Amino acid sequence: MKRSRKRWPAAVIAALAVLAAGCSSSSSSASSGPVTLHDWLWDPTQLSSYQACANAFHAKTGITVDISQSGWADYWTNLTTQLAAGRGPDIITDHVGYYPQLVSAGQLVNLAPYFKKDGYSPASTGITTNGLWTRGSAIYGISQDRDAVALLYNTRDTSATSVTGLTWNPATGGTFGALIRHLTVDRNGIRGDQPGFSKNDVKTYGFAMESGDGIAGQSSWATFALDMGWYWTTPQAPFATTYNMASPQLAQVFSWLQKQYDAGFIAPEARIASLGITPVMDQNVAATTFQGAWTISSYAPSADKNQIYAWAQLPVGPNGRSMTISNSLAQSVLTVSHYPAQAAKWVEFVGSTACQNLVAAKAVVFPSIPSEAAKVLAVDQAKGINVTPFTTELANQSDLVFWPITSDGTQINTLATEAVDDTLTRGQGNPSTVLTNLNNSINALFK
Repeated sequence: MKRSRKRWPAAVIAALAVLAAGCSSSSSSASSGPVTLHDWLWDPTQLSSYQACANAFHAKTGITVDISQSGWADYWTNLTTQLAAGRGPDIITDHVGYYPQLVSAGQLVNLAPYFKKDGYSPASTGITTNGLWTRGSAIYGISQDRDAVALLYNTRDTSATSVTGLTWNPATGGTFGALIRHLTVDRNGIRGDQPGFSKNDVKTYGFAMESGDGIAGQSSWATFALDMGWYWTTPQAPFATTYNMASPQLAQVFSWLQKQYDAGFIAPEARIASLGITPVMDQNVAATTFQGAWTISSYAPSADKNQIYAWAQLPVGPNGRSMTISNSLAQSVLTVSHYPAQAAKWVEFVGSTACQNLVAAKAVVFPSIPSEAAKVLAVDQAKGINVTPFTTELANQSDLVFWPITSDGTQINTLATEAVDDTLTRGQGNPSTVLTNLNNSINALFK
């Protein structure tokens, strides 16, 4: 789950590399008096939800939580700059793809001793994704939300009936492949499955994929690969040190994708990288895409778009499933904080029903507590949004896998961007060769 699909700037990568080299700072003793915790957030759509939680937390404890929001790239750039100087907020909204480097740099507080002192048991919350935030006996966060990916479609281009029960395979593309061919229309009004179609003069592409989706490919190619029975690492567990990017299954996926790009059925990667996926959809450059639950509000009727969107289940793949990454964010406490004990109480509160009920009422994301996540469906339905594809996925554990959590996340994402976004999805390179080279480069990081 990344709230913005922007590539990691070079400054961010360099700064995190400095942190990983061991630049850390110990916290000093806290002064007496009222406590104000500073918390950072990157997603503007969630600010009001967690501000409501902060207000409730203050009423309960007397502790103030001051939440600051900035965009994804600025967020990480500012954070790494601050930490390199021995400063920073007390708490951050953390991402599973990057927290291992902060742990390695000694920048995150192990919350387990504070939880024990408070009598707080993460297991009692019913949250199924807390294991993403543990390493050994150490705990670095409590999952605050859940996400999944679904098929977003423009209702002016296709109907609910046409996107129901889709299938996909790398040989023929299945009914999903047939759909995106049919939805592709050139400027003469000729569809991609009709004689005379011009792939060099397309008005609306049948499908668009996220750009800069990193090693996870959460909103782009991952569902196809997972439907082939593939996973990023061996073992399929956090902190594995062997990647499987050279798998023939993955090569089959990218071979199929390259053919669709070449045929003119998928919007060019360069165009997505330039405009961003949301403007591409809003301008009807593409009829369908894969998007995460965190984008529901961006495509809602209240967003006042020129287009009318709806959601559908992901296509079913060769393994008989429609698989997706289910991920979560968490509140992590930084070692520069003067108030780690109070910050730990905030982490506990964010993982409680008292906070997550407030988050559910806003229906921007699905809270991590299952009973609270279920409330989002009713809230969205009242707004005219059918999010059943997401709730169905989240309820079916066999269709879910977790984000590949390993060390060296920023370096791995850079390598993946070069191989996937800058090469394969631009029609360059042989998938088997490119992916084998990528696999070798990634695995070399662990030696």
